[in-house]
Amino acid sequence: MVAGNPSISTATKAIMQARRYLRPEGRDIAFTPRFRSTDHSRALLELAIVLTPVDRGSAADNLALTDNAGGHETRIASTSRHVRAGSATSHQLRSRGIAVLCSVGQEALANSVTATAHAACFLEDTGRQMIVQPCHVVLHRDGQELHSIKLVVSHL
Repeated sequence: MVAGNPSISTATKAIMQARRYLRPEGRDIAFTPRFRSTDHSRALLELAIVLTPVDRGSAADNLALTDNAGGHETRIASTSRHVRAGSATSHQLRSRGIAVLCSVGQEALANSVTATAHAACFLEDTGRQMIVQPCHVVLHRDGQELHSIKLVVSHL
């Protein structure tokens, strides 16, 4: 369980780091976000861990699939409204089967994770479980190197 932007960001980064140790063993790790409170405006989430076999496809494989298919990537900022981003993410999952959220910074990452929790709520009627695979990507903008976290959201 995580509460607040710092712990959401730290937990997501920990899951991302754990992937480096599990992949050589033939396993991958992802999470399923859930709200712990009926008040979805609060950042009180449960990130349920999901272990998957590597042959299911890694976040990097899913990113390549999205890029090759001309997929849409949603950029999430610290000022983004996570309910709207969650709605857009659920729409992408329904239409494409995959969604990618890109964020730079602690607050933006927390907004991205919270958006995936909203997407899970919007997708409850489908009966399918979604998973989120975080991965690290280095971006180059205006001559600067930025470290971004991309969340690859797909159905389990």
